[in-house]
Amino acid sequence: MAKDGEVVFNDAEIQRILNSPEMAGEVTRVCNAIMDRSRTLAPVDSGTYLRSFTIVLKRRKKFRIVGYVVNDAPHAMLVEMRYGVMTKARRAR
Repeated sequence: MAKDGEVVFNDAEIQRILNSPEMAGEVTRVCNAIMDRSRTLAPVDSGTYLRSFTIVLKRRKKFRIVGYVVNDAPHAMLVEMRYGVMTKARRAR
């Protein structure tokens, strides 16, 4: 029982919300926005880098769903080091 002025969290309910389909949808929406922005900022030579963006959703332990925007082009790390595409896209949110 909470005392005056004390906040008591319902851990089960918080966990349910963080793992809900609605939360997964919101995480996906944010990842899509970052991926779209990354594509607009991406330098285009062969088009491999531009076509190599994907979104990965994972359940992190039992607590929450997390999303990652990934580029698996062989030279993605070099592009990111030189242009900072995904870093700029994430900050633009």
